[in-house]
Amino acid sequence: MTEAAVDRVLTAAPGGVRLDMDDGVRIGLCGFTMAFEDYVREYRVVEVQQTFYEPPREGTMRRWRAQAPIDFEFTIKAWQLVTHDASSPTYRRLRSPLTDVDRAEAGGFRTSPIVLRAWERTLECVAILRATAILLQCPASFRPTVDNIDRLRAFLGTVQRPSGVRMLWEPRGPWPPEAVATLCRELDLVHVVDPFVSRTVTPDQTYLRLHGTTGARHVYTEAELVQLADMLPAAPTQPTYVLFNNLPRVEDAKRFRAILARGLSRGVMVRPVRCPDLPGLASEQQRVRALEHRGDEAPDLLVGVRRHPSAALNPPRRSSSGAPGPWYTPATVSIIVAVSSMSSLLRIGVDG
Repeated sequence: MTEAAVDRVLTAAPGGVRLDMDDGVRIGLCGFTMAFEDYVREYRVVEVQQTFYEPPREGTMRRWRAQAPIDFEFTIKAWQLVTHDASSPTYRRLRSPLTDVDRAEAGGFRTSPIVLRAWERTLECVAILRATAILLQCPASFRPTVDNIDRLRAFLGTVQRPSGVRMLWEPRGPWPPEAVATLCRELDLVHVVDPFVSRTVTPDQTYLRLHGTTGARHVYTEAELVQLADMLPAAPTQPTYVLFNNLPRVEDAKRFRAILARGLSRGVMVRPVRCPDLPGLASEQQRVRALEHRGDEAPDLLVGVRRHPSAALNPPRRSSSGAPGPWYTPATVSIIVAVSSMSSLLRIGVDG
């Protein structure tokens, strides 16, 4: 069966098996990285980076908002004066002059005059861009100490939080998941992660940032992008955000979007099923069972697995030998069989 034929079958299949941005996944880049006009034509969301280093001029942001489609979404990073100490190398890109007192009191979620002014400036950017979320990205030096946690609580309990704007938090370093989960519940935060590094504790509001598994220059392989797609929530109640932040992000985001559009993951996996502990799903036996259900010959079967929602964001399990195990949830596996004649679509239920 040709890829075009596969696309036609998947699009016509019941259950919404074709996946694109309108199906709950919003793909974008951290920074425009390309001509503005091209970007807003290709994507529906961007994470603005300039607001972290030095907020852009008001006129620049108003032009962005005016020239973007009405449904185009901006998320922004809070100004580094809120989150990062003045010793951070990112301050090299700061143009605003700071006094010695400002430098001593900047960052770390302190409720100091310089930090509170920086937060007010961040909120001005939110208002101009009509941003839907603010990212609080912490440096790895912001460890889960009592002092840091107290300052985070005091800051978020003091500052204004715009209605309808989500607060995203990306802690780095060795933060225990239990501590992160507690703070996210208490402070109404969305836990942001690179899914190749850690697992979010707020899967109902998934916001992923891809930094590159081997560093910023990393080019994601096809297998890694399919794995990324497998890690998306199976039945999200809110849109899932996937933002690429590696240097080759433009091409990687395009390739990932193409994978989703081809239905290679989540809804229907158009690839061989790897279910070694269900021998009834071996290649030839799949064909036989499909034929039995259909009652006649069904050539050129393409088989896919729809994961149970509880498998969302869980990595592939491993057997006792260390080999990768099945990537389905044994409790419920739905097998979708796409027939090349496109005259039928069989659904076989397998209970593990």
